[in-house]
Amino acid sequence: MWRVPPATRARLTGDVALAVAGALLGALLGATLSAEPASTWTSVAGWFVGLGALAAVAGTFGVLMLLVLIARLPPLERTIGQHRLVGWHRRLAPWALGLVGVHVYLTTLGYALASRTQPLTQLWDLVTTAPWVLPAAAGLVLLVVAAVSSWRVARRRLPYQTWWTIHLLTYLAVAAAFAHQIDVGGPFVADTWARTVWIGLYLAVASAPSTPVAPAHEPCRVTTAAVGGRQQRGGDKHACPSDRSAMTLATVVPEAAAWPPVRRRGGAHCQPPPPP
Repeated sequence: MWRVPPATRARLTGDVALAVAGALLGALLGATLSAEPASTWTSVAGWFVGLGALAAVAGTFGVLMLLVLIARLPPLERTIGQHRLVGWHRRLAPWALGLVGVHVYLTTLGYALASRTQPLTQLWDLVTTAPWVLPAAAGLVLLVVAAVSSWRVARRRLPYQTWWTIHLLTYLAVAAAFAHQIDVGGPFVADTWARTVWIGLYLAVASAPSTPVAPAHEPCRVTTAAVGGRQQRGGDKHACPSDRSAMTLATVVPEAAAWPPVRRRGGAHCQPPPPP
């Protein structure tokens, strides 16, 4: 019986998953456009608010997909591969967070133009007086903290447990913004279909395992170390320690405890395994 090669199956499954996510995002953006009254697009302030709503839906959808990609779901890992999922997560993260930031900027600017106030004053008024905006703002701060902790320079200096705890707060950040999205405005107030899909997405993400993929614990390739002027082969695919900058070959090859430390340009470097 003819069987699809694993690499082809992973590629096809990934393409289907991307197509489904893209179609769902397109439908949600369409619902967002239809929920905006025609008067929204008759002024500059209205355009800012309308585009801000689109950015909010796209950015939050992207954040939800980030959590799905690192949720260690067995069906996705078996068919697509953890390495590819983590790669998608890293490429998507800046766009998702950036769109959420664009939502804050455009919405604040639109309301400031409409009320003829300074943008910073308008932002403060929104955070302190608009319903559910304060929790959403706190969630955005948590997302920024998680993004900064994933920056290469910061990640090298953070213990694994600290990094892991910060990324668990991403779930709290997403939960904090939920009421703001459902009750304040946009397509999720009047459109029953969009509201149901959005709540379903949140429930699906909340039910997924919360185990972020930690770069500090990805399988590591330690190839060679100089011993007495000779090159000795070290281990392969061992777990990296939390403090990668101080890694020695003894951390992955116990019998090499007396060998000199492995020094590579830029410090110890962890690489994820190839996709299955």
